[in-house]
Amino acid sequence: LLTAIITASVCIVISFFFIFSLIKEQRIIFAEDKTKDISKSDNLAKEKDNIIGYISYRYNFKGNGWIIGMGVLKEYRGKGIGIKLFKKAVAELSKKHDKIIARTWSNNLQACSLLEKNGFKKYKTIKDARIDGSDDWWFFKNVAKI
Repeated sequence: LLTAIITASVCIVISFFFIFSLIKEQRIIFAEDKTKDISKSDNLAKEKDNIIGYISYRYNFKGNGWIIGMGVLKEYRGKGIGIKLFKKAVAELSKKHDKIIARTWSNNLQACSLLEKNGFKKYKTIKDARIDGSDDWWFFKNVAKI
């Protein structure tokens, strides 16, 4: 039990430093939807002064574009905000990369569905990668211009 606790603690510390190092490199983009009064800010999708969503991505992750993470407040889901953020990120990454990758948990069915509906294919599973026992699922999409 002690070994498991120490291992989990080390993983949390490593994750913290990994995420902290990405903050400097990531790029956050924003949705635009004049019908919903969503403005374009420097960091987040907003409605008036309320932050309602974000997406972050990174250029040149092992030679690929990488969608790091995204989120939309629960009360704004199902209104097209997340898909607009997602499609804009894919468009931006496609300008510099031929392949885009993304990772999610196997139990995050909304993310898996979003990726698959937008042409991403699952290519790797890392079993029991999360503390809760869920797997990591890695997806990719070829966006090379022919």
